[in-house]
Amino acid sequence: MIPSGVCAMEMADRLLSKLKSYNKNEDGAFSIMWGVSLIVMVGAVGMGVDYAVATSSFAKAQTFADTTALAAAINVRDNGGEIPTNQSEGLFGDYTAAQLGYKFSNSVINGAAGVSVNVSYDAVKREAHVTLNGATRPFFMQAFGYNDFKFDGASVVKFEEKQPLEPASVALILDNSGSMFFDDNPVDSDGNRPPNTQRRIDGLISSANSFMDLLDEQVGPQDGSSNEPRVLRTGMMAFATGIIPARTVSMNWGTISRSSISSMVPGGATNSAPPLAVADTWLNINEPPIQKAENPGQNALKFLVLMTDGRNTVGDEEWVAREGTENWRRFVTGRDSDEGLTGERPSDPPIPTTTEISPGGFNALCYRNRTLRYTLGPYSQNPGNFWNRSQNGQWHICYSNEFPAVTETKWSGYEYFVGETPPGGSWEEGEPDITSNIQTREECDSLHEQGVEVFSIAYALAEGDYITNDWGQQNFNNPNRTVETTTENSNDARAILQYCASRSENFITADNTEALDLAFTRIGNTIIKEIIRIDS
Repeated sequence: MIPSGVCAMEMADRLLSKLKSYNKNEDGAFSIMWGVSLIVMVGAVGMGVDYAVATSSFAKAQTFADTTALAAAINVRDNGGEIPTNQSEGLFGDYTAAQLGYKFSNSVINGAAGVSVNVSYDAVKREAHVTLNGATRPFFMQAFGYNDFKFDGASVVKFEEKQPLEPASVALILDNSGSMFFDDNPVDSDGNRPPNTQRRIDGLISSANSFMDLLDEQVGPQDGSSNEPRVLRTGMMAFATGIIPARTVSMNWGTISRSSISSMVPGGATNSAPPLAVADTWLNINEPPIQKAENPGQNALKFLVLMTDGRNTVGDEEWVAREGTENWRRFVTGRDSDEGLTGERPSDPPIPTTTEISPGGFNALCYRNRTLRYTLGPYSQNPGNFWNRSQNGQWHICYSNEFPAVTETKWSGYEYFVGETPPGGSWEEGEPDITSNIQTREECDSLHEQGVEVFSIAYALAEGDYITNDWGQQNFNNPNRTVETTTENSNDARAILQYCASRSENFITADNTEALDLAFTRIGNTIIKEIIRIDS
């Protein structure tokens, strides 16, 4: 496969040689600077684009290799362990990807017809071996001497004699929020849709239906018509702000009807916590007794597939203690200034505490016949000109002078620090998070603890501007209105999906519908191998 460290070094060497050739040009410093800058920019962008194309082709090759090896192993197992010796007896020998019905993009040289597939068997180890080989046509890097980038895929699947299937329950948790109305690819630099772009919801419907087809084909009918026990149960919940009851399919034998999947419609915010909570009940409380009644003595496998195209957006923000964030906070009191302090949330004001140092009051001073006769309180030297005559004929005047209390204000609140190690003192590591994210993590913890194999798919989360297709009829006169998926939004969504996946390999990025098809195929192959007891 092309994207290796050696290839990257070779590319860098060739790019450097181009730079040196510009350095030898003595026509002017500006020309040299412009030439060097241009090559660096073109080389960096071109290498990234060609690398992405080759990586995508490799992912396809690996998925197709897994699919072919699985089909070959199943064929041998179902034929009593007999290994085919020619193509009329089963998968054997050399094919092109096109002959096996696989599709590759135009960036692959000769398309699917240019990708070779070989199927072979190891009779001693009882294994089916599949390899795929092809090459992509680089667009930018041809300028640096690269005419093709090779990619490959390989898979080995063991097969055994036919034996009872392993029971399994599979729950789909699928995002139907408003952003699922958007395109699955961001616009290009000119604001145009890339080829084969479609609405995300349409891509999800086609991919989920294909996933059900794969389970049907490999596991077989589950309608009770066979003498074999039923082993596969599936269910689905579509969600937006919460669970969408009209698009919920409770767990049942067999696969989800294609009409139920095709009825999905986008709308609303995003909150994955409620459907995960219900799925926990489905898989860990409701399903075990049903499966055991059909398959006595066996504990059913439990799978969940969570797919979303964005981060959760429901609930208030609060601080959560969490390791590995490199964000820290501590509560302090008695600060002379509120600078750098917040309340319970980073956006809250700090808390002031005012203490009275001395009470307020007033002074009194009285004069008689312009001669000071008596005083009340502190002495004051300003008798003034306003005199009053008393009953005994004496003249007098009194003054009162109020003075304020003396107070002191101290501030309490949280101060924050970002870094690997906080300064001395009692700091807590964590980060602000919203309620729906916090609850989603808790539900995924519960699923993991009870042995549910969780797969998560990050769909259409590449950074860029996406055409909204007038979701919610906003700006109806501008059908090409776009919204941006920022790096922050994308990372937030990926983080929660990575957390929910049972294993690192169970988290899958699918930047568009084509990649989503591959993601569901990969998950389907994994589940099928478990159900029919075939080891990869």
